[in-house]
Amino acid sequence: NWVEVWHRGKALPAAARVWVSPCIYNSALAWVKVYWGPTVRYIGLGYNNFLNRWYINPDSGLSWMRNDIIDLQIGVAKTGSTDTVRCTQGYLLVDWSYPPPSAGGLKDWGF
Repeated sequence: NWVEVWHRGKALPAAARVWVSPCIYNSALAWVKVYWGPTVRYIGLGYNNFLNRWYINPDSGLSWMRNDIIDLQIGVAKTGSTDTVRCTQGYLLVDWSYPPPSAGGLKDWGF
């Protein structure tokens, strides 16, 4: 299981060197802080896609649980520049698999 934060953006003007970083936070679970992914650079005329994947919950250090994801908030922050950033998309992708149901509730259909 993992969660990914994707963001798409560009720097303005085109010659700008703007650094951005994705983040995750869960206020409903009173996480200790906002957790940041690696910093990447928006550069050039076109839009760029970036992502960061967290394989474990950075607040607990354990595998992701359903409750960790329910109220998860995502964002992107600019660092170290006065140039403009245009972030047009930000979204969360979750890879999740539930444990198999207990045998008591299953019927064997013989397939």
